[in-house]
Amino acid sequence: ARYPFKSPRERTHITWSGDFQFKGSKLLMQHVLFNLIKNACEAMGTNGSIKIYHGQPHADYSDFIIEDNGPGISESSQANLFKPFFTTKKEGEGTGLGLYLCSTLMNKMNGELIYDDKFKSGSRFILRFKKS
Repeated sequence: ARYPFKSPRERTHITWSGDFQFKGSKLLMQHVLFNLIKNACEAMGTNGSIKIYHGQPHADYSDFIIEDNGPGISESSQANLFKPFFTTKKEGEGTGLGLYLCSTLMNKMNGELIYDDKFKSGSRFILRFKKS
C-alpha cells in the first residue's frame, strides 16, 4: 500500500509490504510507528520515501523494519538516540522524548528498538520482537 502525506511544501510516500504479527499492545505499537514515521517525514523534507517491511526470518526473533531516504543520523548523535531529552531538532521543535519512549514501549512489548548504523542511504530502525 502507498500512503502519500501531503502538505503545501512536501510529499512523502510510504510503502508498506506484507502483514506483520507480534505479541503486544496494538496501541503501543501505533505510538511507536507514528513517532518513527513522523520523525522520518520531518528529517526528509520534500519528496521523501519511507519503506516498512519484514526483516529476514530468524528462529529467535522477528524484525519489522522502517527505513527512509533522508539524511540519516550523524555518528555523534547515534550513541544518544534513545536517551531521554536528547534531540537533534532545533530548540522548540522537539522534546527529545520520542525515541526514548519508543524504545521504552518496545521493551514493554518484549522487544527492542535498534538503529541500524550500517545503513547509509538514510535511516533504518529495526523493531525486533523476541519469539516466545
